[in-house]
Amino acid sequence: QRQVLFSISDVGANKALAAKNRLEQLNQFIQFNIYQDKLTANNALELFKQYDIIVDGNDNFSTRYLVSDACVKTNKPLVYGAIYKFEGQVSVFNYNNGPSYRCLFSEAPEAGSVPNCSEIGVIGVLPGIIGTQQANEVIKTILNFKEDLNNNLLVFNSTNISLRKVKINSSPSCENKCKK
Repeated sequence: QRQVLFSISDVGANKALAAKNRLEQLNQFIQFNIYQDKLTANNALELFKQYDIIVDGNDNFSTRYLVSDACVKTNKPLVYGAIYKFEGQVSVFNYNNGPSYRCLFSEAPEAGSVPNCSEIGVIGVLPGIIGTQQANEVIKTILNFKEDLNNNLLVFNSTNISLRKVKINSSPSCENKCKK
């Protein structure tokens, strides 16, 4: 079980509503804006304009590129997180003139060429570890810390408990791909 917000009674329920209900049980004083519609090129820009920071923890490549491109077009920082088997990644894109997701991964892999979490499996604690790192980057972005993950990809390997930073090089060519 890697989705700690949900229980057996939530099977078949809308994830946004189920998450809101659970989180309201933890703290009734938080205001939630939930969206039950799928994120698309038709609604992403309008949605993102409403927020200061976008946090992405989705599980498919097409949505990652959509989110990144919409962040560039709306000039919003993107706190990115991804998991695969025993490894996780975290970065901050489109922040303080830093690179976008396309500077790291210029093109999406062909559909079906990379197994998804349900096909390949993910160690259950990994989403929590990566999500906590993302939350940390959001706080650092709000506080305008200089030591953020902008220009870097943090790679966490849960098999040997190692962290490694990979420098992301930005160039006008990668940025121009998402401005079209």
